[in-house]
Amino acid sequence: MLRTTDKETGGEGHVRLTLVSVDDSRSAFLLGVVHPAGTEEAREADAVVESAGLL
Repeated sequence: MLRTTDKETGGEGHVRLTLVSVDDSRSAFLLGVVHPAGTEEAREADAVVESAGLL
């Protein structure tokens, strides 16, 4: 998890990044960005990242 701070409001946000190596020449990622942190949206974004799987 990476935390960000809004300089204007002082609010905190969260960034979730999952990186997967597909093979020697390809990779994929899943990115979730939520601001402000601690909201229902943050819990939903976390649930999406946690539930992701490879096909």
